[in-house]
Amino acid sequence: MDRGGVVQDKGIFVMPFDQHASESRLMGALTPLQLLSLHPYLSVLTPCEAATLLTRAVVKRFPAGRVVFQQEERCDGLYGVLTGRVAFNIATHDGKTLLINIAKRGETFGDISLLDGKGHLTTALARDASELLFIPRREFMAIVSRRPDMMLQIMEHLCGRLRGFASDIADLAYMDTSRRLARQLVALSTDDGEGPEPSVLVSQAELASMLGLSREHVSRKLIAWSDQGILEQKRGRIIVRNAEALEQIAAARD
Repeated sequence: MDRGGVVQDKGIFVMPFDQHASESRLMGALTPLQLLSLHPYLSVLTPCEAATLLTRAVVKRFPAGRVVFQQEERCDGLYGVLTGRVAFNIATHDGKTLLINIAKRGETFGDISLLDGKGHLTTALARDASELLFIPRREFMAIVSRRPDMMLQIMEHLCGRLRGFASDIADLAYMDTSRRLARQLVALSTDDGEGPEPSVLVSQAELASMLGLSREHVSRKLIAWSDQGILEQKRGRIIVRNAEALEQIAAARD
């Protein structure tokens, strides 16, 4: 259905990037061009190249709970979060679903599958009502073919990701669970507009899933930090009352 230049596809609204850019200026939201400037390798594009790429991109609006793509589904392009959040789940062999990460405003995702053209490693789900910039894979690959120097940026980015994975494995084996939990809370904290302090909009069970810990263990740590005035727990939300103290726990040496 076409509504003033907006196409509706099974509850997902799709619009040209320039229409969204006009609306986002009025709302003070992140624009597609601003999102590109934050990307680890698309940020090297000249203003003219970025503008050309965005003429072939669209903005998709997903209602909360809508699947963006399924695990093992063939990649069709790169996504970036303009508003909202996107959760990433992995289905295990025993039928369970594990939450492994949440992308916030300004972050992009799907780049591994974008580059190798194979299936997605996770299922992406709109955590909130979200606006996502979508760049089709064919357009992305076309601009990389015209800018071979971007391959150096891509390799640096992938090497950084690999080092990050190695660090995560080491943390899982050796880092104190308090530090791991604090680091995750710092990474997930965001200004949700509900108050002056940042919040973490996940449940205890989801935190436990992301860290490979028991819910009971996470609950005990959160209660202890709440008693110390570092956090305040509410239904589906953890308010960070003392961000400095939480960051000190995250950075502490074992």
